[in-house]
Amino acid sequence: MDTGTFTTKPVLDGSKPILDVFHGSDGDWQFLCGTTLNFDDLKLVCLGCMVERDETLLEVADLPLSWRAFRRSPAEPWTREEYQENSDEV
Repeated sequence: MDTGTFTTKPVLDGSKPILDVFHGSDGDWQFLCGTTLNFDDLKLVCLGCMVERDETLLEVADLPLSWRAFRRSPAEPWTREEYQENSDEV
């Protein structure tokens, strides 16, 4: 699981949980906290490292391309929906 994924500094430092997962049409994964999309806060990390950080990501591992999963808190289940990509996303 050495696939590269995008996340944020707050997720990596443990101050914010993963609340949004995007599986882009190009196959890229994004694991976001819902607080920042500032370019300076973005980090490229391995997929395996993200799963080690939050094993609930395995619940959305089958997310189709151009779909997202989201939740309000880590205690809630993932909700899935198709989404339209735009240039504002990572």
